[in-house]
Amino acid sequence: MEFLKKLDFKTILILILGIGLIISFMFGQKSVIDEHKAEIKKMHEENSKIILRNDSLIKYNIEIDKELDFINKKLIENEILISNTQSQINKLNKRKNEVHNHVNNLSAIGLSNGFSNYLQTKSPNTIK
Repeated sequence: MEFLKKLDFKTILILILGIGLIISFMFGQKSVIDEHKAEIKKMHEENSKIILRNDSLIKYNIEIDKELDFINKKLIENEILISNTQSQINKLNKRKNEVHNHVNNLSAIGLSNGFSNYLQTKSPNTIK
């Protein structure tokens, strides 16, 4: 009891605050740790769901990439066909107003001579 008589107000206050601090650490930490464990568990569950969604999205992206590659190949083929067709159209447009040499060289006399020669070569076979 002598010990209690020698204690002054400051020492008693320090002892009370120290005991209160120790009790708060002992009982207060468990609830905080339990809350953090629950949050960590919840986050792990959400993470696994997100990983599953990510895997399915990766599969869809791979399929879409394949389709895009196919479409790109078709577009390249179509561009080649279009350029070939355009070059043919350009050639035909250049030749549209041309008059061919064998048409220019034909005159009325040349045409009648050519037709006569043709008939002469065919006539002996048909006439008996």
